[in-house]
Amino acid sequence: VDKWPPLVANVGRKGLAGLVLAAGASIRLGQPKQLVTIDGQSLLQHAVDKCLPVCPLGVTVVTGAGREVMSETLRGKSVLIAHNSVWRDGLASSIIAGIAAIPADSQAVLLMLCDQPNLSTAELAQLVS
Repeated sequence: VDKWPPLVANVGRKGLAGLVLAAGASIRLGQPKQLVTIDGQSLLQHAVDKCLPVCPLGVTVVTGAGREVMSETLRGKSVLIAHNSVWRDGLASSIIAGIAAIPADSQAVLLMLCDQPNLSTAELAQLVS
């Protein structure tokens, strides 16, 4: 991806966009993993809520399988939704779809999977600082 400058440790958070991957079908689980609830919220909602305060350029969620229900789950959240129509091609295809959808002025991306409920906002902030 030629348009991105090398990531420098001190890029600062002002140029940071969040990218939450939520495109998988969760076939082994038998239900959408993104919608499993913990403390009354889906894993997807937890990921978005933890990522938003850390990413000044906003959060983009990549959907694939279950596109409509994922979008409905995020109703009212301040996120962009990017659909990966080739989600069956794997994780890399979702990263490509997400990178294509984030704001053009992004200097860095915080990439999250939606199934990391024990990761806190403070830990994300520490990671990017």
